[in-house]
Amino acid sequence: MGILSDLILPADERSCSASEAGVPEFIDSWLHVRQGNLVDEIRGGLTWLDMAANRSFQYDFADCSTKRQKQILDRIAYPAKAAPEDASAVVFFNQLRDLVLSGFYTSRPGMRDLPYVGNQPQQKWTGCPAAVKARLGLG
Repeated sequence: MGILSDLILPADERSCSASEAGVPEFIDSWLHVRQGNLVDEIRGGLTWLDMAANRSFQYDFADCSTKRQKQILDRIAYPAKAAPEDASAVVFFNQLRDLVLSGFYTSRPGMRDLPYVGNQPQQKWTGCPAAVKARLGLG
């Protein structure tokens, strides 16, 4: 899961990679308490990645070069461009990408990357700013 997480969210000049932020462990823990379709879809998607890699390159996904891994992911990362036969893999990748981003942006490095200012005591709360309310059409 680390390789895949880091392909979705690699380290850059601002922040660490998804695996450095503990995202694979977050996903494993999150899926461990879930049952049913999502777990099956993630497992099925991981199997699809290995099958696609074996068909194209005669290696499991994890054993392919980064360039080849990205080639496979490009097939399923852009739903509008994906072939109809890859539809279930597209669903898997969208769900996994959501889990990776959720895991990252709820981690300490992810909160610093935003920069997240919640979970801090406020001296005074005056409510939602008027400009934000206006933009949302709330008055």
